[in-house]
Amino acid sequence: MNTTTRKYTRALLAVVALASSAYAAAATVPVSSSDTAAWILSPGGGTATSVPNGGPAIWNSRFSATIPAGATNIRFTLNSFEADDEGIIQLNGSAIADDTTSSSNGVPSGAGNFDFGLGGGNVAYSFVGFTPGASRSLPNGTTNFSLLVSINDTGVANPSAPPLPVANISDFKLGGTLDYDEAVAPPVATAPVPVMPALMLVMMAAFVSYIGLRRLKAK
Repeated sequence: MNTTTRKYTRALLAVVALASSAYAAAATVPVSSSDTAAWILSPGGGTATSVPNGGPAIWNSRFSATIPAGATNIRFTLNSFEADDEGIIQLNGSAIADDTTSSSNGVPSGAGNFDFGLGGGNVAYSFVGFTPGASRSLPNGTTNFSLLVSINDTGVANPSAPPLPVANISDFKLGGTLDYDEAVAPPVATAPVPVMPALMLVMMAAFVSYIGLRRLKAK
């Protein structure tokens, strides 16, 4: 195998390896209560993350995002959450964190009550808090991301107190990120076309000329 052939073979193998490799691009979606336009508030007035005096004391707000099909390493990281007066976060339907005005960011408040506003009334609930900066994974291939924050305005720093008849100003503050690796198509690569060395071209030209001369002599 000459030098040109070896170079061409190596280049071709490199192209095959490149095409068979998996490609992914990291993506991050900020999730923040300061971006009120990204949240959908339950009926009752107010902004997407707060309710004014006289509004409903039991309310919620939802943040939604679409994850591209085929995404992997999907995770949500909750960095901060503060509720006035009681709040519970559900990620795709499962509770992942809670907070009350009687606790600092992430610290549990213990046994109490909560009304999710689904007709079940005030039910027993243990406020376990959360770990700021901890990530929760979602299965590969998940395409829907939904963060629901439910709030009770109790008016007092007591996790066992029932919600007020109407809100005496209520809100929540939240910060986190949704991260995933998005599958992308590999770059299109073409195999290099081998270039014949100049000496080989000269030898071929000489050979063709030699054959031509022999034919002329034969005539």
